[in-house]
Amino acid sequence: MLRLIEDGLFSSAFKLINYDANNKNDGVEMFRRVMVVAVNVNPSANETFSIGTKTYTFKASGSTGDQIDIGTTRAITIANIVTKINLDRVSTGCLAYSIANSAKILLVKNALNGIDPLFVEDGDKVNEDFAWTTDIAEAKLESVNYFKTNITLDGAAKPVTLTERNAKSATNFLY
Repeated sequence: MLRLIEDGLFSSAFKLINYDANNKNDGVEMFRRVMVVAVNVNPSANETFSIGTKTYTFKASGSTGDQIDIGTTRAITIANIVTKINLDRVSTGCLAYSIANSAKILLVKNALNGIDPLFVEDGDKVNEDFAWTTDIAEAKLESVNYFKTNITLDGAAKPVTLTERNAKSATNFLY
């Protein structure tokens, strides 16, 4: 089962499902380019990474400006990274989202065209897992390393539920 997060991401980013010659799902094509960043271990104080025109520095606590607090766990650090990138979305050129793999972050480019935001890693703690692309192969969609939940280990995962938005209007759609 795939865990899709409705936060504007999938209603604006997915373009179509790719099919192979046998009409089998072969992945998805995106309107907006995406990349995945891995947070392999909690970074140390003063380590950095850059995205777009922003360079972020990790701090033990009390972060200000372009600094990100290191959490007591990797999950807390990732939440801090996602929040910071989203607050700076104009400068970073992208939005950040959590995906099924809690050690990875999905970046979605803001603009449909133009140069992809440059990602620069400092060391091997926060690094690019796969580069900017408009295609996510079925193998990645079906891999618990990215988007698929592990039913045995992720018992809280729920199937996708469609909800009506803008009911009884010309802009009604399911999400």
